[in-house]
Amino acid sequence: MNETATTANLDRLLHHGVALHQQGSLTEAETIYRQIIALHPTNHDALHLLGLVRCALGDAADGIALIEQAVALNPGFVGALCNLAIELNRAGRVTEALTRFAQTLALAPNHLPALMGHGMALQAMGRTQEAIDLYTAAFNVDPTLAEASMRRGDALWELDRLPEAEADLTRAVSLDPSNPIAWLVFGNVLLDRERFETAVECYDRALALAPDLLAGWMNRGTALQAAGRIDEALAGYDRILRVQPDHADARFNQGLCHLRLGRFEQGWAGYEWRWKLPARQGAFDGFGRPLWDGRTDLTGKRILLHGEQGLGDTIQFCRFAAKVAERGATVILGVQPPLKSWLTTLSGSAQVLAAGDPRPAFDLHCPLMSLPAILGLGADDLATDGPYLPVDPVHASGWRARLTPLPGLRVGIAWAGDARRYDRTAFRMDRRRSIPLPILADLADMADMAGVTFVSLQKGEAGASAATVWPGLIDWTEHLRDFTDTAALISALDLVVTVDTSIAHVAGAVGARVWVLNRFDRCWRWGLTGAETTWYPTMRLFTQPHPGHWMPVVDEIKTALRHHVAKHDAISPDHGP
Repeated sequence: MNETATTANLDRLLHHGVALHQQGSLTEAETIYRQIIALHPTNHDALHLLGLVRCALGDAADGIALIEQAVALNPGFVGALCNLAIELNRAGRVTEALTRFAQTLALAPNHLPALMGHGMALQAMGRTQEAIDLYTAAFNVDPTLAEASMRRGDALWELDRLPEAEADLTRAVSLDPSNPIAWLVFGNVLLDRERFETAVECYDRALALAPDLLAGWMNRGTALQAAGRIDEALAGYDRILRVQPDHADARFNQGLCHLRLGRFEQGWAGYEWRWKLPARQGAFDGFGRPLWDGRTDLTGKRILLHGEQGLGDTIQFCRFAAKVAERGATVILGVQPPLKSWLTTLSGSAQVLAAGDPRPAFDLHCPLMSLPAILGLGADDLATDGPYLPVDPVHASGWRARLTPLPGLRVGIAWAGDARRYDRTAFRMDRRRSIPLPILADLADMADMAGVTFVSLQKGEAGASAATVWPGLIDWTEHLRDFTDTAALISALDLVVTVDTSIAHVAGAVGARVWVLNRFDRCWRWGLTGAETTWYPTMRLFTQPHPGHWMPVVDEIKTALRHHVAKHDAISPDHGP
């Protein structure tokens, strides 16, 4: 047989193998490719395709080695280079993958699979802006490529560039409405933009296309919770749990739903699933002592109760230490450093530690926020008759002396929480609960209200920026060294107006009158509706009527404050100088 006939036979064999490959008949395609290589060991096409088949069959090492042979035989083989990069990335050999992507793009700068694959590899590494640049290059090559819009929108969402992300996702689902992942990511963007109902619609579209997409059911549940549609959220979590009974996120979110509905037994049980979430696993590895389960007799035992989340959570739950002490235990309380000094006044704890302090010997440990579940607490147990954290009398006297010359009611004000930019979830939640500067400017109009003097309780970056919109605000926060000072100042004020942050819990714990500017998707601890809360009898909640709408809350606060001033003046017309 002459060389031309042999080449023709090889081509026919190769086409036959490719047809089988495309049909999914991988083992048959592998046989054909091996026949070709036996006849022609340097056939780079067959080596490349056989490598792809071996990778698809689960032998990544063999597959990658075969594709590398093809590339070595033909260094300009762009398709093989790109597929080599993709398979290296899938195998976790990321550095090699990035090198091969770069080589591919050096040969073919507009190669769409390489642009997209390189971008996805970089995004997975957290090099998100570089990924965006590559997706943009792919989009410029082909503006109709839906995946480029989807991937870039997802990356923009990661960087919190939400308007740009929304534009990309709008384009992506328009170009390819059959892609469930595009609808899923679109829903994520809209959820963060507080368009909860529209986010639910996107998740519904995703699930109509891919009913088993668990991420779709989870994120839909989050949006339904935020929209106040709790029963529907619970039904969605039930669906997940029928498929995957140990799905920690679904169990945990079920618990949050039950807590919001006041079903405390179910709620606390679900809340305990937080320890099986990926971010929380191994949280107790450094304690070296058993976790108290509520059944072990505590008589004569030393137990470490430790804060685990935000400052406000520790303030809210620390009072249950007394219930543990009542069972015969010596309680050691572990808290965040800014709380240590103040919480030494807490009834029921023998010793208070901060992170980094030498840890004394103890027999058992328990997270503070697990105590309601372990102690079996219900609504009646959560109610407080009055303050439960005393204020240092010397500090309080000093603040009263400083406040006395101020005219009218002395009102403390805090408008932002801790942004925690290092924690993506916490940062996005803080954006929903905190008041942006333009709205703060409207709140600052209260400064003109007769009979009121406003005192800042806002520390940190948000406090420093207030001068631009509230220049006359009295700011002594540089003297608030820790929460001992903050609690003393709050106890000396007539009223505190704050967003849902630790300041609200300080005020509640010392029995100060506090008004909370509350986001639409209220935290589980405040329930679904209502202006009052079981946790703090002196607290009043002013909740957004619609997601993200602060102005109605600001207007309601202003009206309430005018009434409060009028009532106070009627009782004490000579108050203040």
